[in-house]
Amino acid sequence: HPFSLKEIDFADKKIPEYSDSPPELIFNKKGKSVKDLLKFGGFPEPFLSGSERTLQRWHQERFERIMREDIRDYERIHSLSQIEILAEIIPSKVGSPLSINSLINDLQASHKTIKSWLEILSRNYYIFSVSPYSKKISRAIKKEKKYYLWDWSEIKDEGMKYENMIAVHLLKYCNYFQEAHGKKVNLHYLRDRDKREVDFVITWDENPWIFVECKYSYKSTHRPLKYFAERFNVSNRFIVTASERHDFVDKRNKIRVIPASKFLASLI
Repeated sequence: HPFSLKEIDFADKKIPEYSDSPPELIFNKKGKSVKDLLKFGGFPEPFLSGSERTLQRWHQERFERIMREDIRDYERIHSLSQIEILAEIIPSKVGSPLSINSLINDLQASHKTIKSWLEILSRNYYIFSVSPYSKKISRAIKKEKKYYLWDWSEIKDEGMKYENMIAVHLLKYCNYFQEAHGKKVNLHYLRDRDKREVDFVITWDENPWIFVECKYSYKSTHRPLKYFAERFNVSNRFIVTASERHDFVDKRNKIRVIPASKFLASLI
């Protein structure tokens, strides 16, 4: 995993102890490096340099290394150039369910082939997927995954980049419980046929535990978040915003609006 906000800003990296029950999220600290982390990503070389020139060089070298060394040397493929095109397309698709059918004409490849290319990019740590949560919801969309980059600094759109950074932190949080404690803690998103959507759902033993909606600039409470949180009886419902000006609980729907500097500092 790349650096997280907690790793960067706090010497005391106390992590949750083992428990059969989901731990309580405690927001008693605020990180200072959110803006730098968003801009430079979580990989050590570009982040620690604080240099835009180093960041651009890092992007080029990492892309070349993944495509021309890792994938070419270890994967049985014949269409490296098309995989490169797919990798260049994905940053503009972050945050939305990726329709493989929409890529068929662009890449001149079959659905099965494009799906296999996405798996190759995932195995080589260029992207990771977030699946829709669908248990006990009859009208859920079960087909398309969302894809995010491990290095979110490659993304041009600030809102997409921000959501991607949150996704990496949440995935790391889930992976901690999976690997350290053997718990079934997974990251999903939630969307129904009426197009109500919540950006992220963390499940504990396959049951919704935490709902997170990302807002680069906060304006108003998110109605789908309230709808799904009440439907699944989830009390951990958050709108995580890049702004430091909004930190409160909306008493009408019990949604905590919280700066990313506080929310991410409570994770791993």
